[in-house]
Amino acid sequence: MRTGLALCAFLAMLAGCAGTSTNDSTGARLPNGVTLLKSEKDNCTGVVHVDRGNSGSNEIVVRSGQNASFKVDEEPVGWTCIGDTKAQSDRLECPSRTSYVRITRPASGDEFLVECYGSRSS
Repeated sequence: MRTGLALCAFLAMLAGCAGTSTNDSTGARLPNGVTLLKSEKDNCTGVVHVDRGNSGSNEIVVRSGQNASFKVDEEPVGWTCIGDTKAQSDRLECPSRTSYVRITRPASGDEFLVECYGSRSS
């Protein structure tokens, strides 16, 4: 009986974990109908801090193993890599019809991916 209860508790815990997805702290999701317009890989040994300019009040910071997607009204999309000893800035010139940007970072390594999404037609 105890083994059955322990197994049920373990399976319930696994079920809770299986349904968990990486949440986007910005609250913006990529909507249906947008398509990838441009992408670029870069490296950062620290955290990626997205420069939202005047368009956003939420600070966007992406650490290893995290992802973020957010609506953009302005271009280019700029970011700063804030490492232990230095900060380095870069940006991506997205196509003019870009409406969303997604940043994806694997759990290990320094590489991250910046993607511009928008409508297919101009």
